[in-house]
Amino acid sequence: MTISAQLESISSQDGNGSVAEGIHREVIFPASGAGVALVSRQLKAEESGALIIAGSATGSLFTLPTPVAGMWFEYEVTIAASSNEHKVITNSITTEFLVGAVISASATVAEGMDCFVADGTANAVSISMNGTTTGGAVGTRLVFTAISTTQWFVKGVNQGSGGAVTDPFDAS
Repeated sequence: MTISAQLESISSQDGNGSVAEGIHREVIFPASGAGVALVSRQLKAEESGALIIAGSATGSLFTLPTPVAGMWFEYEVTIAASSNEHKVITNSITTEFLVGAVISASATVAEGMDCFVADGTANAVSISMNGTTTGGAVGTRLVFTAISTTQWFVKGVNQGSGGAVTDPFDAS
């Protein structure tokens, strides 16, 4: 999706700084084909700043581009995966890693919540959410920010259901 340059402008206001009028950002909401296949998408560096919507019950796989410091993506789940899983993975699982923390909670009353940490090593190259016990239910919101050429900082809230949510970070 290309955003029209006519929607964006910067104008000066009274010499007290600038106001950005009409800024719009890209929303990546891939179609699920016939609705029976896993949605898979390689994100591009030029899409940095986009809102990624995981909205397929058949799951989704989004691959982050090679990180360049300052690049970022916001990821939200609007439909929990009932088959496969919703997954975000680094472009190279041998040289690019996730670092940061995600608070995971269960919609089931009294199941509480937990904080899971991505350690920036080969133990954390993806976040995989099955829609229930590893999270990825409606309301999940994650932000991935490139902090170096080898690391994506991840933060957010991971919503699960049906019981306690387990660690969503994975080595593959």
